[in-house]
Amino acid sequence: MKIVLVEWLDAGFENANLDMEGVKLVKPLPRSNVGFCLQRDKAVIKVGFGIIQDIEHRGEVYDGILVIPMSMVTKIREVKI
Repeated sequence: MKIVLVEWLDAGFENANLDMEGVKLVKPLPRSNVGFCLQRDKAVIKVGFGIIQDIEHRGEVYDGILVIPMSMVTKIREVKI
């Protein structure tokens, strides 16, 4: 399973009272996340932050799954360990 670094734009939010000049400054937030690439298709990339050997013997289970819409992704690269 590949480990990837995903750079993407997260939704921005501001709850202050802003005039139009302030509104223009509110932008999406650049983020970066690293994890196991569990699924990648045209719509989303799913990154897991951990793999656990399931105690009920079902095999591996995945912990902390982040779903990022591909329309928000700016860059994906494989991380070599």
